[in-house]
Amino acid sequence: MVERVGAIRKTAAHVFRRHPEIAREVTSAYERRRRAAARREKVRKAAEAGEASGKLAAAPAPTTAAPTTP
Repeated sequence: MVERVGAIRKTAAHVFRRHPEIAREVTSAYERRRRAAARREKVRKAAEAGEASGKLAAAPAPTTAAPTTP
């Protein structure tokens, strides 16, 4: 039964890949938490690798406001 549920979820994810709000409904909360944790771990490891090699972790570019003329 676990295999069948997995197959159905995989198919639904493919069918609704351009509609993330619907795909989110058919994805289990467990899977969403697991993927989020994996993403956080990947970012953490990348940051540690950057620090270990002497490089700074990539920071978002600062945004500047367009100059205004009075």
